[in-house]
Amino acid sequence: MTLEPFKGGDLADVLHLRGQNYVSGHGPEPDWPLQLTPEERHLGRGGMAKRYLAGPLESAKGSEDLLSVPRPILEQDHYTLRQFLEKQGLSRDAIELMTLGADTSASAGLLLLVELNEQVTREYFHIRGGNDQLPGALAKQLELGGAIRYGCRVTSVGQDDSDAWAVMEHAGGHETVRGDYVVSALPFSVARNLFADARLSPEKQRVIRELQYFPVDKIFLQMQKQFWKAKGLSGFANTDLVSERFWALGPESPEERGLLLSYVIGENAAKLDTMDVHSRVQQTIADAEIVFPGAREQFEAARVKSWSEDPWQRGGLTSFGLAN
Repeated sequence: MTLEPFKGGDLADVLHLRGQNYVSGHGPEPDWPLQLTPEERHLGRGGMAKRYLAGPLESAKGSEDLLSVPRPILEQDHYTLRQFLEKQGLSRDAIELMTLGADTSASAGLLLLVELNEQVTREYFHIRGGNDQLPGALAKQLELGGAIRYGCRVTSVGQDDSDAWAVMEHAGGHETVRGDYVVSALPFSVARNLFADARLSPEKQRVIRELQYFPVDKIFLQMQKQFWKAKGLSGFANTDLVSERFWALGPESPEERGLLLSYVIGENAAKLDTMDVHSRVQQTIADAEIVFPGAREQFEAARVKSWSEDPWQRGGLTSFGLAN
């Protein structure tokens, strides 16, 4: 399978803030329409990120390969991202600028841990033609030995002193499959009631019972052309709109079809989930037109995915509370 850079080329990202579009990382710092202190304005968005996130990250350097969370980052787990920045003296508008497109109610420790990992691996890839080819190839290999059972729903998992088992429901009724171990890759949002007979520790039972998940939505817009590339833009954006952030996928040539997709997490995803599918698409097209003028004219088709509405997911990203 051929890997392609997830985001390639020397193209600029867009920041949309308070009704205006700004090109990120190219040219001088914009004159932000915000009430910033002289120091905050001098540092700019990138400079503030380096200064105010650097402390725990610098202290955690050298511990990237540890299985445990580095202590300098773990110590910030009692604060939300907003609280972490506020306690360092940043103004409200500076926090808005720094965290554009992010959820400031999330754990600062969690976000710092993500940033630490990204310092190790800055480049990401996807499989040409779609990442779904990978599970498809794995399934094809496993199917040769009859290892995959389709059309089955697990209703309970258990174990005793001799073995473990899973009870499945299918068109023919119920069936119990036994083995040495049962490995569950289900999100706990759909598996909370499966493990009554599994002899799990109280700690594991609590995690299964209480772990929450952020609502996550992606709305994919198919475009006739990747028109943003002709303007020197990457198709990636962070915004203060309902759509929050945009990503782009497609061949190298701007003349070929491409996808412009919104990636929405948390409160705005929950807001989208209250709308019908048509309204979600129209909201996304409207936001795309604001950030990338010409999107409405180039739009061809859409696909909507809500992880909260998926009966096999019931939520997207894991939502860790403070100090969890």
